[in-house]
Amino acid sequence: MSSYDLVAHLYRQRAFSRATFGPGAHTKGVIDHIRKELIEIEAEPRDLTEWVDVILLAFDGLWRCAQERDIPIEVAVGAIAIKQDRNERRDWPDWRGADPDKAIEHIDLSRRAVVTNTPRAGETPAQSHARTAEARAAAREPGCMATVREIAQFAVDKYAAARFGDEGGGP
Repeated sequence: MSSYDLVAHLYRQRAFSRATFGPGAHTKGVIDHIRKELIEIEAEPRDLTEWVDVILLAFDGLWRCAQERDIPIEVAVGAIAIKQDRNERRDWPDWRGADPDKAIEHIDLSRRAVVTNTPRAGETPAQSHARTAEARAAAREPGCMATVREIAQFAVDKYAAARFGDEGGGP
């Protein structure tokens, strides 16, 4: 099976969507349509086309959001990969103990431990502050905030590798 070019798909979808539904964000309309599709999925959860409808609507929202922020489609596609990577690095509860009818939420590391700035016995205020800052930094999820520059670089690298091979470069 050959790979699917998501960037090319989004350019194609954008051209169709602009011509059919008009330019602009259309955020409320896209969300409204997604809600309607989710109701259809609840009625027929094994209907693959309804799941695809939600994906296409989400892609429509993605390119529109990117356009409103002057973000190229390639960068928006990079954000998908970055978000997947972020999810893979998160801590998750064991799915075997979860209710299959409820969302499984990642473990929020910033809430896992209560960190106070109260000095411990024999600790100076400066030592307490340093310990607290270190504990708070350790509690934060690593790499959870990607900058637009990181997303852009990731997208450019991935797109160049897919289009021109591992050596990069261009025409």
